[in-house]
Order: sequence, then C-alpha cells, then structure tokens
Amino acid sequence: MPLVTCADCKTEHSDEASACPKCGKPNTPASKKKTSPIAMVGAILFGLFIVLCLGFMKVNADANNEEEVRQINHEANKFADEQMNK
Repeated sequence: MPLVTCADCKTEHSDEASACPKCGKPNTPASKKKTSPIAMVGAILFGLFIVLCLGFMKVNADANNEEEVRQINHEANKFADEQMNK
C-alpha cells in the first residue's frame, strides 16, 4: 500500500483511499498502462531472434574449434613423422 501526496494540501495518504482524508480531494488512481498485443509479439520475436543468433554463434564456434584441432593434429603428426624419419 504505497503512499501518495495530495496535490492540494500535500498530505500523504494511501493510494487506495478514494479521497484525501484532510481536504477531501478525490484521489485519482495512477493509470495502469496495458502492453499492446503487437508489442508482446514483437518482444517475443526479438527474444527468439537473440536466442537463435546465440545458438548459431555457438555452433559456428564449435565448428571452428574442430577444424583447428584437426589442423593441429595434422601438423603434430607431420612433425612426428619427420622426427622419426631422421
């Protein structure tokens, strides 16, 4: 139960009160802004886009790491063969 300040007499009172207890000015409730369905769908689509981008980056990074490991193994095997043939 938050307190609000009366615009006329500056007395704090409950936001649930219908009027100021000191001066009687009607309490105007704060308007609750509803989110439009279009904004909700847009937020969900944006979230899915971010998740897909992160997933793609992870898969791509894994593929690059596998290629680097293959290349390092190939170079290590080549070096080992050269050392054994000396």
